[in-house]
Amino acid sequence: MKNIIDAAASARLVLVPKGDDSTPCLTAFEKATGITVPEFKDRQLEVSDGQRTFIKVKGRDIPGLIAAGYGDIGLAGSDSCEEYMDSPEAGINYQTYGASMCRFVLLAPRKQAAALRKQLKAKASSATVATSFPNLLKKITAQQNLPFDVTNLSLSGSVEIMPSLMGVDLVADLVSTGATAKTNGLVEIKTLLEVYPAVVMRNESKLKPSGPTDYSGVDLIDKTLEQRSAQVSDPAKSSFTLGLLRDPNKAGKKAGEEFSETMMAIFGRGNTAECESEIADLIYSQLAAARSQNKPVKLGNIIRTLIERNQRATK
Repeated sequence: MKNIIDAAASARLVLVPKGDDSTPCLTAFEKATGITVPEFKDRQLEVSDGQRTFIKVKGRDIPGLIAAGYGDIGLAGSDSCEEYMDSPEAGINYQTYGASMCRFVLLAPRKQAAALRKQLKAKASSATVATSFPNLLKKITAQQNLPFDVTNLSLSGSVEIMPSLMGVDLVADLVSTGATAKTNGLVEIKTLLEVYPAVVMRNESKLKPSGPTDYSGVDLIDKTLEQRSAQVSDPAKSSFTLGLLRDPNKAGKKAGEEFSETMMAIFGRGNTAECESEIADLIYSQLAAARSQNKPVKLGNIIRTLIERNQRATK
């Protein structure tokens, strides 16, 4: 498993969280890696520093998106990672870094808090708990042998109102200052987990084979390059690819760098997966370099050419 600095250095597409997790995750990431993330202005969801593209998505979605290959690394809270990793086939690894950014706690209505705290301590409670993190809570319940039942109702927020709405005894939620819980008449009775910023990485070894590969999506890469080519003259648009298309010298230099990295992986100590990753980077950089010279080479045509040559060779 790569460490955070190596993973960040090789990443070209980084998923970052929206909402409350954004600032602590980005601040800790910049401190740990030395990489400055460009500012997301107004309602921007995509920015680039010329080497990497950063895209904002919902933090809870980041582990699944990384596992599916829609990004090189992701930044998220460790709570989102643990919620996603409800089976050994989840397809991600993650590493925490920086300081705790919030806590996953049990909250109880103020009038019942003392009695419930005593019951939990004595392992004599049969309380029901509502949460937006059922997988995480069930893991903690099993690990700490906590005597309560987790509701099966899927919630996506506002759990503080559930004692009144659903009649549950407790809620398990994330708190930093605890102001929302206090406003809704809840008090903290137990800290279940400290939550830290985390870098999420795809774990190829845990992914199940998906059967024969469907290459129909290859043409989508060409469509993306075509879209970026059409945006070259639009100063409001920015991305890693646009940076290459707008500057042929930069595109040529990048293609050369990727060639060197590919050779180092192949003839050095790189494993098969690292070689494949570097070759993919090399191909993409060459496609971008060609388009920077107004030569719209298409990946789909390259693959079809290779297939045709192979068919002729095997006849």
